[in-house]
Amino acid sequence: KASRRIPFMAMTSISAATRKMQSLGLGIVVLPLFFLFVMILGFPTSRGEFMMNTATAGSNSGPEVKQAIDLVIFAATMYPNISTPRFKESIASIKNARDAGFNVAVCDNSPSEEVRQIMRKAGAVVRKQSKKGKKGVGLREALELAARMVKGKNNHAILAFQELEKGDMPLHWDFIRKRMEYLRADIAVPKRDDSYFGKTYPIGQYHSESFGAAYLNAMAREKLRMVGMSGSSNDGLDSDQNYRFPNAAAHKSKSESSGGRNRTANKYYSSSKWQDIDWLFGPFAFRKEWADFWLRYDGSLWDAQILPMVYAIRSGAKIISVEVEFKASVMMHDEEEGNPKFLLKRRQQLEALLPTIEESLSGPVPDYTHEIRARIVDAAKILA
Repeated sequence: KASRRIPFMAMTSISAATRKMQSLGLGIVVLPLFFLFVMILGFPTSRGEFMMNTATAGSNSGPEVKQAIDLVIFAATMYPNISTPRFKESIASIKNARDAGFNVAVCDNSPSEEVRQIMRKAGAVVRKQSKKGKKGVGLREALELAARMVKGKNNHAILAFQELEKGDMPLHWDFIRKRMEYLRADIAVPKRDDSYFGKTYPIGQYHSESFGAAYLNAMAREKLRMVGMSGSSNDGLDSDQNYRFPNAAAHKSKSESSGGRNRTANKYYSSSKWQDIDWLFGPFAFRKEWADFWLRYDGSLWDAQILPMVYAIRSGAKIISVEVEFKASVMMHDEEEGNPKFLLKRRQQLEALLPTIEESLSGPVPDYTHEIRARIVDAAKILA
């Protein structure tokens, strides 16, 4: 019996050793595959999802971009060559944005393809401007690209516009995003801390843009008229000249919860006083659901940035001002300081914008804004 058990025990030992060798071999094969999988798809997020890396926007796209994002920076650019201070600053801006974890969508109208290649190499997703036109056309095409870079149908994602040569700006978008989320804002306009504004900007630009902001804020407090459900001006203001905005998370208005005053207020709105903004700084951010205000406006220059924002505010968008310690580029300061060409540009900017914006505060709004407004209000009702 003992002699018959020896081969069996030997076979058992061999089988166990074989299984160990198989397990070891399987581990050698599986572990590299797992790490390869992680490198391609990314580590699982806190929500149990994987950060998928995919190329976007066709042949004009740059590097692979993360799709599971909540803020995309977009910009319209045109540089005569790669040696200008503005182009150099734009590359620093792209790198700062990528280091901060944000994707950058650029519509570029530069004559040289080299400009776009360098921006792609820096980390931006870049397309050549497809239609003839100035800054407004580029802004709308960049916005279309940015909206496609948002994951799925996330209408609460934030799209942030900036001039790309504002290299310091990407360092502040995360703070602005957090303020928008905390205050449940639809639009945010960064406001330059005056100490940095005065120290780092050319003196002419500092004074012209400070005056422009002071003037437009005074006009907004005096003239801003909301557009109500009927489409008529001032229908959205309460008796204290507060403006109301759709807010699904606060669908009981303050007027309803404060002893019954202004009980006629629509329950899907809450009220706010006008908050002074830095009108001529340039950057602004908004939730994706408001993008059509910019996409359907056909302005060609600075008006393409500002007038859609005014129409969105008058249609109920909640706007906040967020102060940031923005520092202007030393290279750009030195290029502009005392330069007649840039001083003339500042004068032309004020002459073009002040009367146009002032009129937009209370004048007729484009017909398409009523359709967009109704859609957003309906969505707020559904969420509420």
